[in-house]
Amino acid sequence: MDKKALINKYFQKAHLLQVRNSFYANTLSSLFQWLVANDSTCEDKTTNYLKIKSVSKACIISKQELLLSGL
Repeated sequence: MDKKALINKYFQKAHLLQVRNSFYANTLSSLFQWLVANDSTCEDKTTNYLKIKSVSKACIISKQELLLSGL
């Protein structure tokens, strides 16, 4: 087996990282719940400076893959 085939066999697992995969969906849900529980916005300097008191929701629509940070 050539190098590319070995890499694909052992490292290319994107098909498992989908919400249709119940284990992955449960892991994501647990992670998000933990992140929200541990996000101390009342102690966040930016939140306090901007006097943010409400919670907002947003829907992000992308035409291509992206990496989103800073939320």
